[in-house]
Amino acid sequence: CHAVSIAPTLRGVIGRPVASVTGFSGYSEALKAKAGLAWTPEMLDIFLKGPMDFAPGTLMTKAIEDAQVRADVIAYIATLPPPRS
Repeated sequence: CHAVSIAPTLRGVIGRPVASVTGFSGYSEALKAKAGLAWTPEMLDIFLKGPMDFAPGTLMTKAIEDAQVRADVIAYIATLPPPRS
């Protein structure tokens, strides 16, 4: 989803405010309500473990139950370069 513009880019997500990618208009009201927060590795872990628990009504329904898999995904996301201008 994140690779085909159905979801916002994950480039530079760590440290970025929730629901803040300029030009992406597909945020759910659930994520927009979290806009005062920033994505940290810890918050990404909570979100990936249970997106609907973190933001009931979010459009992301894929949960990652395995803690090591979540850690690996977050570590990979952290290596992504910033968004392209």
